[in-house]
Amino acid sequence: MRGRFGALVASLGVAEFADDELCVLTDAAVADDELPSFVSFPLTSRMLLVDVLGSSDVRTIAADDYAARYPTVASVVRRPGVHTLVAVGFRADGVTGAVSLGLPVPPDARIRADLQAVAATIGDALARWERHARRDAHAAELQRSLNPGDRSGSTSLVRRCVAVPATPAHAIGGDWYDVFDLPDGRVVAVVGDVAGRGTEAVLTMAQASASIRALLVRDGSPERALEHLDEFCAVSRVVAGTSCVIAVVDAGAGWATVAHAGHPSALVERDGRFEAVRDAHGPLVGFPDGPRRCAHVSLAPGRSLVLVSNGLIAMGAERGVHTPDDLADAAGATTGLPPAMLVAQLLTGWTTAVPPADDVVVVALQHHDPAHPTCSFTDTATPEAITRVRHRVADWLAVTGAALVPQWVVAADVELVVSELMANVVEHAYRGAPPGRVVVEAVAGPAGVEVAVVDDGHWSSQITDTARGHGLAIVRSLASSVTVSSTPYGTVVRARFDAPDGAAV
Repeated sequence: MRGRFGALVASLGVAEFADDELCVLTDAAVADDELPSFVSFPLTSRMLLVDVLGSSDVRTIAADDYAARYPTVASVVRRPGVHTLVAVGFRADGVTGAVSLGLPVPPDARIRADLQAVAATIGDALARWERHARRDAHAAELQRSLNPGDRSGSTSLVRRCVAVPATPAHAIGGDWYDVFDLPDGRVVAVVGDVAGRGTEAVLTMAQASASIRALLVRDGSPERALEHLDEFCAVSRVVAGTSCVIAVVDAGAGWATVAHAGHPSALVERDGRFEAVRDAHGPLVGFPDGPRRCAHVSLAPGRSLVLVSNGLIAMGAERGVHTPDDLADAAGATTGLPPAMLVAQLLTGWTTAVPPADDVVVVALQHHDPAHPTCSFTDTATPEAITRVRHRVADWLAVTGAALVPQWVVAADVELVVSELMANVVEHAYRGAPPGRVVVEAVAGPAGVEVAVVDDGHWSSQITDTARGHGLAIVRSLASSVTVSSTPYGTVVRARFDAPDGAAV
């Protein structure tokens, strides 16, 4: 606007009535009274922008009179050469605001009319942006509310499920995961994706996920569920083009049955590495090329099964992860880890630090092994959870991990580290939001103990001391090594307790 009108200073204000504020973008900064480029004022402030809010009438005021009438924002007229302030408001589809200019000369009729037209155009543009923002927020909320999530009550499978929507919000797609129990005790895990973006894709996702769940509850066979869904698409094409991977796990038998429909391969842990599940692939839902196939894979106690979305493959492309086989190779370093550690290492190992351009979903299932020295449990990040988690870790160290936890590991040190990390999550991860999920895992072996505290929120690695301890400082003083990884998916802190010099390993 400065160039178009020959203005020496320009400001744009938009009213936020819910907060009783006027948000102002301005270049009205001078050396002795500098304003930031973006600043908020109470709507009760004495300002020219406030006086003209929503009005299409052009108002002018001489610089000398402005300083006397609006002393709290007089810096705009102390810019050398400002003779007259001119302002006009706008109102469009719920957006109310105003623009003002500092001119070297009084405005003529042409400038007044031109400024009215520009203000109206700005109002229309902001209103369109507001509509799009509301639509995107609605789509994001729908995705959160309609994504089935983990509803399983199984204690035979330890689970970690992560779903991160695409950014920006208008890129949100129809990716989902669903983990639930069948009437016969088997556990189903589904990761899927429907075509399209936004609200329409999210609603289609809800239909596809509900249909697959109903078909699996009725039959329990993943390949037959896909065949019935193909038949449904002959009547209604709503869910046609859906991709998904379905795994039905029978923990008692130590087997999983897997079927794919145009989706990245599931990964199964075998002989110290991950392998892509073969012989279970088929086309997208609604485009059958014959009977659907499935694969039966061994899932012995302590072994893991991982399902991912296309978004994870896309994010890994920058690091050479282009196919499920590449993903299996990259996941090799995560074998033997509990699910939360596995997923955290999977995500931080090759994905980028920026939010994804496509929805990212990862579901890791580990067949619980009572003889395996690991623990994993989930809680809500509240102050009360700190004590609960500490007691659970203490119980594990005393009972489950006793056989393999080296004698030189001080249980009280491990418990204190977990308490401090839990305190950081409670105080920092979900600040300004309802308490979210926290996962605590520990693994023991002859070389020592490793614990991980994982959340879905965001907090800086430069954590200030907590009220109940000394933050990360005490953690680093007790553990052999500490790593903090912050990603768009949350924060992971891992602390290792290795053998001290001279200790027998």
